[in-house]
Amino acid sequence: AGVLLLTRNRLYVYMVMSDWWKPDVVRQHTPEFLRREFGMISAELDQVLESVDPDTTIHSDELVELPNISFGKGRVILIGDAAHAMTPNLGQGAGMAIEDAAAVALLFEKSKNNVETLAEHLTLNRTERVRRIQRRSWRIGQVAHTRSRILRYIRDWILQRMPTAATEKQAVELWAPGIHLGELLLERFGDGESKTSASLN
Repeated sequence: AGVLLLTRNRLYVYMVMSDWWKPDVVRQHTPEFLRREFGMISAELDQVLESVDPDTTIHSDELVELPNISFGKGRVILIGDAAHAMTPNLGQGAGMAIEDAAAVALLFEKSKNNVETLAEHLTLNRTERVRRIQRRSWRIGQVAHTRSRILRYIRDWILQRMPTAATEKQAVELWAPGIHLGELLLERFGDGESKTSASLN
């Protein structure tokens, strides 16, 4: 479950559950169903679930990745989920959209005399990074929702004993390309104080 704060005192809430043990999955739910399935995870989430109007109908569906990555064609540019929908297991959907936008800004200068090539350049620069995140997120989902009791035990045992240094290293590897794009943006469009010398080809 994830809770994100939006503007005007609104919340964006998402919840994911395994439903492989249910032969006939019902896709229409009530807030009571959510409270029953996701209650007791945390006091804060319980408070959110209690605030949902009891007459609200909630639809759920299977999470399915789109196998194809497309950043558009010609003058039409796609970014974020429109270009490369992915499972939420890494929490990187919005991050990839922000990186896409940064890449568009950086590549536009090279393509502004022929914007029809921008989607092609974006595809060349972003596909490998996005596909790597897609696969990593999918793998984490497979581990998180495994059917095997033995694998679940091993998973939980490893996660409880994983050193902080290892998780920090994984976080740096995950975020470093996005941070690099931010540095390039600052260098190209900022106040000129950035000393980053790398370039986006």
